Amino acid sequence: MKSTGPLPRIESGQVPADLPDWMRDDRGLRAAYRFDSSSTALQFIVQVGLRAEQDNRHPHLDWRITTVELRLAPNQPERLSAPEMQLARHISIEASKLDAQVITGNQ
Repeated sequence: MKSTGPLPRIESGQVPADLPDWMRDDRGLRAAYRFDSSSTALQFIVQVGLRAEQDNRHPHLDWRITTVELRLAPNQPERLSAPEMQLARHISIEASKLDAQVITGNQ
């Protein structure tokens, strides 16, 4: 897939409307999810890892029993590229498929 280059500058706290699970800060995008079980959380991590490897993007990830927090931290955090946004969308879809509770901002 061809990259369309960097997206316009996004201010802290702002994210596109189609990424409601995500928050923007000075280091990139972040999202956090709670799952019904640790095995479901691990299933989610595997799905994210497979897609990240395919896209050659590698989010920072913190797994705590049933909670998974992810951060997409591009080299230029003030500019998010199309691949980071696409990976964020994919992560949101995978979380939704597993009935995750979005807890971004509630921690």
